[in-house]
Amino acid sequence: MNPKPQILVRCRFNGATMHPNLRDGKIYEAKHLINSLYVLRDEDGHERYFIPDEHSAHLCVASSHGSHVCVGKFETVGDFYVTQIKVNVLSEGPFEFHSLEELAERMMTGDLVGEVLPEVTEPISRRRAAALCYHMGSEPGFFRMYDNGEPIDD
Repeated sequence: MNPKPQILVRCRFNGATMHPNLRDGKIYEAKHLINSLYVLRDEDGHERYFIPDEHSAHLCVASSHGSHVCVGKFETVGDFYVTQIKVNVLSEGPFEFHSLEELAERMMTGDLVGEVLPEVTEPISRRRAAALCYHMGSEPGFFRMYDNGEPIDD
């Protein structure tokens, strides 16, 4: 499998205290250099070289022995997206949510008033997508992947 020429990665500190001009949770655009090596530009425009989904020398904590332990990584994202949709409901009395179908029907028949707020879409890693499948009542096989996010090859 050839690496993609350009990927998105999310910076995950995972407890790192040494992070030169990087922001935890930020998604960076990274370019492929050679083999599995990629490069991104930090907040000050400096190039940071890394291997996606492996511990990075840029995201470390100092150990008691004076050395550094790499704990953070740049997670590959963009194969999957999670979208959060928010609906505000105004009703006479408490509203108990049971299903989207019921909510839509009650909004259309006039039992209540509702507004759909702009959605938030976030690229996520395959590993997180696999975990979210279980959380949302499905399983990773739905997207043809294993529990760790790796694709199922036929």
